[in-house]
Amino acid sequence: MHVQTAEVLMQVENSEVKRGGWVGGDAWFGSVVTAVEVHKTLGIHSTFVVKNNSKCYLLAALHAVLKVRQGD
Repeated sequence: MHVQTAEVLMQVENSEVKRGGWVGGDAWFGSVVTAVEVHKTLGIHSTFVVKNNSKCYLLAALHAVLKVRQGD
């Protein structure tokens, strides 16, 4: 787990946002991994800025994870 993801989970868990609620964040903390973990772990929806520099991004790995988790 990324350090940013762990930090976001801690902040969201200590907030008063209830399961099914929503949180958002900027690109400093934002990632697809963070959004997935916030929902999977805490049941809270989220929106984060995710920068789209894909040159060094493991897009194939992301697609593989999404396919396993989501099924389509």
